[in-house]
Amino acid sequence: MRAGLLRHRVTIQSFELVQDPDTGNIDKTPVAFATDIPADIRPASAREFIEAGINQAQVLTVVTIRYLADIKPAMQIVFGERLFNIEGVLPDPKFAEYVRLPCSEIVQ
Repeated sequence: MRAGLLRHRVTIQSFELVQDPDTGNIDKTPVAFATDIPADIRPASAREFIEAGINQAQVLTVVTIRYLADIKPAMQIVFGERLFNIEGVLPDPKFAEYVRLPCSEIVQ
């Protein structure tokens, strides 16, 4: 993959459990895991929807980045005003130094 295809800049966030001092409730707070990551963001094709067995009503996007250690499906990606839940971490079949992150978009 040519580096020029990684034209988007994203932030990957993990979650930290924080207890509210007033109520005692425990909330998940997003924390930056990696910032300014070059990425390629593309909607998945209809074939990828069928192969993945995902409901067609859900928007599936595939984000490709250079390999980054410790990325987990429990994280999310921020791209501008858009948020994506990472559904999995897959090695790119053509290029070993990249990973593909199938994501579902969070509609706000």
